[in-house]
Amino acid sequence: MSIRRKKIFNAALVAAAVFCGVLFISENQLFSKGVQKGLSICANSVIPSLFLFMILSQFIALSELGGTISKILSPITVRIYNLPKNCGSAIIMGFIGGYPAAAKMISSEVKTGRLSKKSAQRLLCSCVNAGPAFVIAAIGVGVYKNAKIGAELYAAQVLSSIIIGFIMSFCEKRGEKPENIIPSNISYSSAFVRSVASATESMLHICGYVVFFSAMAEWGIKSGVIERISDITEKIIPFAPKSDIAAIICGLFEASTGSFLSINPVVTAFILSFGGMSVIFQIADQFSDVDISIKRFILTRPIHGALTAMLFCLITKIFPTAINTGNFGNNQAKAVLISDSVYVSIALMLSSVIFLFTVSEKKKL
Repeated sequence: MSIRRKKIFNAALVAAAVFCGVLFISENQLFSKGVQKGLSICANSVIPSLFLFMILSQFIALSELGGTISKILSPITVRIYNLPKNCGSAIIMGFIGGYPAAAKMISSEVKTGRLSKKSAQRLLCSCVNAGPAFVIAAIGVGVYKNAKIGAELYAAQVLSSIIIGFIMSFCEKRGEKPENIIPSNISYSSAFVRSVASATESMLHICGYVVFFSAMAEWGIKSGVIERISDITEKIIPFAPKSDIAAIICGLFEASTGSFLSINPVVTAFILSFGGMSVIFQIADQFSDVDISIKRFILTRPIHGALTAMLFCLITKIFPTAINTGNFGNNQAKAVLISDSVYVSIALMLSSVIFLFTVSEKKKL
């Protein structure tokens, strides 16, 4: 970056900081309510569904248990994901642990020398998912009053991750796997102590991002900014309902806020797998002390979301499900039948981008 561009960039940052400061003061009540809502999400959803898995992921990564699990899963890891044998435990944790749990484990594996940065970048693309407790209980039962919907959302997300992992496997030549399963020299008691301390610190960081982006999303809702953007978008894209647009915009900030606002499970499927800026910053935080680029991870998030939405539509087409939206949206109970024609078309077009992305990445290697 040239000196002139750097000065312009710094000036823009100063102007943005001043604007945010004035906005936070003038709209203090709205932001305060947003912070309170974010804290409520952390206390009722994030911490209960994630904290224990964060401890477990760290314990597995630091102890010999990680090597044992990876050895059992090594055939799947090598043949489907085209990754080293020692990645199995991170893949499993990505399915059951919640958004940053697998990322925390991958970061630990890199620090201990068990995993190369190159493999970590590719593994990260398919290991960041919402946990089953959040998807099935909080979303399925809490939002749609139907655990089956939550199970179908979770199944679509898992299948999407596996497909992305398989497609990304072609970014690297098969058979070139220098990493081996290295036994840990840390005792189980020491690993547990370190895991609890590390998970507690990570949860504070995670909750910080959730609260911040929840506050921003809440301000956007209450101030009418998101409504105005939704009105404009609805005129440009007439087939997209205003409620879906508003949920997606909130989901771009924070996945929980967008998911709770959505009354369309297809939109929820996209939001859950995309994760929003909150999840992206949570993942970046896990690698703050490790020199690993997350650009590829960021590029695959919208693809992950589109593919999950498509798979969810296919699952519900085979098993049609009536959905009760309860008190969400316009506060009137509705029973809707999942309609997937438009969203499947969009998801198919967006998910096809992954093939172009894979080819371009392969050429770089």
